[in-house]
Amino acid sequence: GTGGAGFQATGSAATFTAGAVTIANGAAAGGGISLTGNTGSFSFDGGLAITTSSGTGFTASGGGTIGIGTTGTRQITTTTGQILNLSDVSIAAGGIAFDSLTSTGIVPADAVALTDVGGPGAFSGGTVSIIGTSGAGSDGIEITTSPANISFTSAAIAGTSDNGILLSGANGTVTFDTVTIDGAGGAGILVSGATGAVTFNGGTIGATTVNAGPGVLIEDTVAGAEVTFRFLDVTANGADAYTLEDNAGLVTAMLGTATQTGAGDGLEINGGSGEVCFGSDIVHSGTGAGDRAVRILGTSGDIQVCGSQVTKTNGGLAVEIGNVTAGSISFDTAVDANTGAGGILIANNTGGSTTFLQAVTLSTGAEDAVTLTNNIGHAVSFDGGLDITTTSGTGFTASGGGEIGLAASGTRQITTTTGQIISLDGVSVATGG
Repeated sequence: GTGGAGFQATGSAATFTAGAVTIANGAAAGGGISLTGNTGSFSFDGGLAITTSSGTGFTASGGGTIGIGTTGTRQITTTTGQILNLSDVSIAAGGIAFDSLTSTGIVPADAVALTDVGGPGAFSGGTVSIIGTSGAGSDGIEITTSPANISFTSAAIAGTSDNGILLSGANGTVTFDTVTIDGAGGAGILVSGATGAVTFNGGTIGATTVNAGPGVLIEDTVAGAEVTFRFLDVTANGADAYTLEDNAGLVTAMLGTATQTGAGDGLEINGGSGEVCFGSDIVHSGTGAGDRAVRILGTSGDIQVCGSQVTKTNGGLAVEIGNVTAGSISFDTAVDANTGAGGILIANNTGGSTTFLQAVTLSTGAEDAVTLTNNIGHAVSFDGGLDITTTSGTGFTASGGGEIGLAASGTRQITTTTGQIISLDGVSVATGG
């Protein structure tokens, strides 16, 4: 092994083409390929197999065009070295296609980093396996302002000092077929400032070890962006399962689960004008009084919660909606609070509406079941039934403005032991009753 890279080019304008390339550099600081400040092109058309110890597997920065074909073995394996770092380079029309990207030890940097990577070709990372990262801000996979289309077959990421996956800024289309992310020091997945399409088609987050940050955090997307999660099961304890903040783009989750077993929310939507279609089940069993299965605050876009269930047990609230200024919020899913959980709080909204289209069942004991307060300009309706049981908690209270509707559908009853059954003060009843 050599203390430098196995293959190195700096400031070259040449066109380089290679067949099968194998680099095994076990030296302490030995790397695989290093390309810096080039204006030429580098094509590896017959396979590229790189193995290093603490050296970086493949690094390219400051210009040049890179292509890795679809024949032969195409993999990078390091022990503690950074696997791949591409910055300010272009991908050849034929693309970059890896079979696998692997680190078997703790990488003291982003394990895979793509920054300002452009086309015309696409990047395929294949199967990614990352044991962990160390150092402030070190993610498993970080993709930043890279307009090339980027995809991964799978990503198994554990023990990162920061986020499992970070997608930042105006990237091209980004797709992960499946992910397994555990024990991140930040979020499992963080998407910030997306402008295009981002898709995760399955997997788990926090199934073995929960993350210190939210399982999924989506923030500051622009109008026209689309962030989609399918068949993704997220488990959290200590932070939200899903956090959506100040988004103008569309966020969709479907056919997965958001499971909260401790402090934090199942789904928190904070600010933003973008549309949300959340079709994953939400189950919250945390005991904190401030926890929510669903919390929606300060939004102005249309929001649909449409999985098969929203369930809250052991304290906190099933649903809180506050400071909404516009937009239609609908729950096309059953809502259930029991075993000491609180019910529904809707307060201080000035526009828009909230509709519960399916059965709402609240068995809240000493906690209040439904509280509607200061909702001038905001209509609330229960169209699929409302079944309330409490001991000393108030069954249904509404005051300070707003319109209330309860359709003649499903079970419609309130039963308390010593709690007030119903109190209406300064509100109006919807035309349908």
